[in-house]
Amino acid sequence: MYYIYVNMRKRRVYLTTRKIVGGGWRLVAVRRHRELAMSVARRIADRLDYVLEWDAPTCG
Repeated sequence: MYYIYVNMRKRRVYLTTRKIVGGGWRLVAVRRHRELAMSVARRIADRLDYVLEWDAPTCG
């Protein structure tokens, strides 16, 4: 599973395979497939004009 989080204070969108609790991160979407998750995360980051970040397991 791929989790997409948004942090309004840091103006970041984060795509990861891990669940995050706290730190200002809010879960906004969960996708099963990497390509779809990346597409959704990109659209969210573009729409909000935020930086998109992801961790190593999602980019391979």
